[in-house]
Amino acid sequence: MEIENTDTEKIDYFLKFILKKNNELIVEGHTKPLSINSNESITYDNSDPLFAEHILAYYYEASDFTSNIINNLGYLPPGTYNLELVAVNSETEATISSDDVEIVFTVGDHFSIILPNDGEIMGGAGNFYFQWDTPGFRAGVKVEFRLIISAIIPEDADSPEDAIDLGYNPVFYFDSNWDNLPIGVWP
Repeated sequence: MEIENTDTEKIDYFLKFILKKNNELIVEGHTKPLSINSNESITYDNSDPLFAEHILAYYYEASDFTSNIINNLGYLPPGTYNLELVAVNSETEATISSDDVEIVFTVGDHFSIILPNDGEIMGGAGNFYFQWDTPGFRAGVKVEFRLIISAIIPEDADSPEDAIDLGYNPVFYFDSNWDNLPIGVWP
């Protein structure tokens, strides 16, 4: 979003961002007061450090939003979201500039495993090597992965999903728990 001051006076303002899903407010934040000089323009995007939660003047998050992502799903729930960024004149509360974008988030699209082949059975002992493609993300987007690897023991599990849901098996089970992935040496 670009803010432009064509006036002869400095303008004091703040930015607010609003994230909604199905017209229900999920997250809203307001920056601390900012200003723009006469005949100046400033451009903001979603990776700007001004939007870091710990330095915002105001922050609201629906109570189940983050806990549902961290504790249950591990990802943003699929659906249609609306993200709005608004520059508000601090004195008059008039909108100086705004930008609004609809985001359709689907789970699993464009993530594809390269090695081992999907569904491949890895027999015997040895080193595990995993490689996958992710969708293209614009600069500044950070992606975290949770990797779960489980041996499939036919007596205990009928499918790979069942083996993962068990949470343990005597042959091999690994859950990264959203921590950094081990590189080179597996636990």
